[in-house]
Amino acid sequence: MLQDSIRFTVSSVCLALTLILSVKAPPHPLYAASAQGAAPPAECLSDRGYAVEPNPAVADAWVLVLNFNHAPAADFTTGCIVSRTGPDTLDYTLVECWLDNNIRQVAVGGGAAPFDGNFWINCPAIGQGGGLQSNFDVTGRAHFSGPGDYTLMSHLDAGISAFVDIDWHVGLASRYGKTSFASRDSQPSAPGPIIHLLSFVSEKVGTHMINGNPLTPTAAVDPFNFDSGQSITVGAPGEVWTLLEVIIDPAGSCCR
Repeated sequence: MLQDSIRFTVSSVCLALTLILSVKAPPHPLYAASAQGAAPPAECLSDRGYAVEPNPAVADAWVLVLNFNHAPAADFTTGCIVSRTGPDTLDYTLVECWLDNNIRQVAVGGGAAPFDGNFWINCPAIGQGGGLQSNFDVTGRAHFSGPGDYTLMSHLDAGISAFVDIDWHVGLASRYGKTSFASRDSQPSAPGPIIHLLSFVSEKVGTHMINGNPLTPTAAVDPFNFDSGQSITVGAPGEVWTLLEVIIDPAGSCCR
């Protein structure tokens, strides 16, 4: 456990939106805290209440947490970037990710993002620059409304979607760099239960898990570039489902 002290730096943030050529500004930082032994903000915890930490073996590693544990809002959802700035120091930065095309003004918050087939979540820029990744984790918890494809994460360099077939088998399809692969659970699910999804790369092998069960096939994944300055989106037009949590960890190891 990290121990000792906590330092909070609070800054006021103007929430006025500036539109330039219909492109929104990057997420607003709400506040940042450097912590040793501090309790993270609720938005920085997993949906089960556990602290989320980046890979300690990777300098400048970060994790994006979207758990929707905030007051409902129709313009944005408050996410958390947990970044490692030293061996014993984590920074927690709350950010606003926009709800694009939310024409019905669906409220996101209270622990859930109820996608209605119109809006999606857009985090325009998390970091700066890119780097080769040999590990990667994306995990989520969701309810599905029926057969279809559901976007857990979309990015220029990586993407993960869940899919449900007509017999209610749940699967995952992942793209890491130039490698794409898909696998599904052999046991059918049903409408209603929370489904725990995990796609990860470890030691150049891509693996999917549904509710803790490894799926086949796996895939060989070469190290690939991931540009953290590019947008990350969740959800897509036409998708009706409820997301309870998604955690994106480009350095891997947070959520297995």
